Amino acid sequence: MQTSFRLFEIEGVDGSGKTTAIELIQHAAQYAFKQDPQSQLAKISTIGLPHGMYRDLLLKEKRPHDSMVDAMLFTGDRFDALQKHQGFQGYLICDRYLFSTLVYQGDQAGIDESATLTQTTISKNDFIKFLHLKAGMPYPERSVLLTASIKELARRLSERKKKDVYDQIDELEKRSDRYTKLASSGFLPYNITIIDNTNMSRIETVSAVIRTLFEKDKKIIEEFNELLKSVKSELFPD
Repeated sequence: MQTSFRLFEIEGVDGSGKTTAIELIQHAAQYAFKQDPQSQLAKISTIGLPHGMYRDLLLKEKRPHDSMVDAMLFTGDRFDALQKHQGFQGYLICDRYLFSTLVYQGDQAGIDESATLTQTTISKNDFIKFLHLKAGMPYPERSVLLTASIKELARRLSERKKKDVYDQIDELEKRSDRYTKLASSGFLPYNITIIDNTNMSRIETVSAVIRTLFEKDKKIIEEFNELLKSVKSELFPD
């Protein structure tokens, strides 16, 4: 797949701050890139795309299917989205990509699971990576994993009034641990920067993410930092 955009990935479990960080970076980018339309920034959009719609239908109607079907549909959904953004020449941010597919649909930590394809048996992780490779999907230029302590994740989710937060702690802890282990395992063919924002404010988290994503673009980092200072009250209300 030939692409004209620069792909960034921001990952993490619910409550890690990834959605908030992306929204605030998008908001700030409207000001930071105002004079440079070629440096636009957008979040990948999958609304109304076929693979995602079918996956949502399976989940909504609770139709039985295994994790590999889920992985194929999720990968297809991201492929559709990248095709939709062909021609875009700025920075494209994705908050669910290869990394999260491995975490949610891949081999579980400590369990040797496999997927059978015709007469070949391979690990689920290798199969998921193969899907991306076969589809010609690009690897992210920069990848950030946002983490926080389980106690802090639970606090943030409870503030959102998310139902049954404390009943989901074990699952949250497993996913968070799997993200961290995968990030340092070397299995993914690109580097991942881990940012623990347990004791960080939203503006500190966003600043850290910006420094990582735009590491080679010092001018953009400076513009963002100046912008965050000047519009702090608007972007980060008390």
